Amino acid sequence: MTYKTGIWGKQAQRRAQSRKEYFRHYRRLHPQYESHGTSLAYLGEMIGLKVLKGSKKINRPCDLNWKGKLVDVKTAKPTRTRDKIRWKFLLSKQKGKIDLFLLIRKDNDEKVIDIHLIPDNKIKYKNISISSFNVKKYTKYLLSL
Repeated sequence: MTYKTGIWGKQAQRRAQSRKEYFRHYRRLHPQYESHGTSLAYLGEMIGLKVLKGSKKINRPCDLNWKGKLVDVKTAKPTRTRDKIRWKFLLSKQKGKIDLFLLIRKDNDEKVIDIHLIPDNKIKYKNISISSFNVKKYTKYLLSL
């Protein structure tokens, strides 16, 4: 890297070394971030494989391939804002690149509340926020568990 060669080279190397030590220590203290098999996203992909029969797991450009369509799985737990509970799904990186979004809403105990399969062209914005007030808007995309 060019910033490591000039006058800032030694300072940049010290900074990189301190970051490396910090994250090594952080991962040792928080092992849940280390294992891939228990993350919310990975568990959502496994649920997507079960729900969408005949789907295959792929890595790029999305999570699943189902009947020749690209499916990106998004999983969310509830967050509370003032007077409502909502589930926020960030779609900006995959919007326009895939065919379907599989949105999985979970409660705080990691139990699935419901699953929505929404076509990409039906989504107008880069993020979706499902709350207790607007959940009826997405009932036509609801999958049976």
